[in-house]
Amino acid sequence: SFICAALKRGIRIPGDLSILSCYPATWEAVNSYPVLTAVEHDLEEMVHVAFSMLRDLMDGKRVREKQVFSSPRLIKRDTVLRLKEIHSKSRD
Repeated sequence: SFICAALKRGIRIPGDLSILSCYPATWEAVNSYPVLTAVEHDLEEMVHVAFSMLRDLMDGKRVREKQVFSSPRLIKRDTVLRLKEIHSKSRD
């Protein structure tokens, strides 16, 4: 994996490199070492909008482009430093 390759090269995670996943519930995210920090999106809302648009298309309706904005949730784990830690390291 990417994390293993980085660690084998002496790259410290999260000391030298922060890694953020977009898939918080995957097996790899929760079983990797260090455990992946992740961003979780409201997939249910995105799927609802997509299927609604698809249904309209199948019914012969005109569908306009649509942007869906959601508030992602950060799942704090072990692969990203906190800003406080980054700030204190930059002063050293």
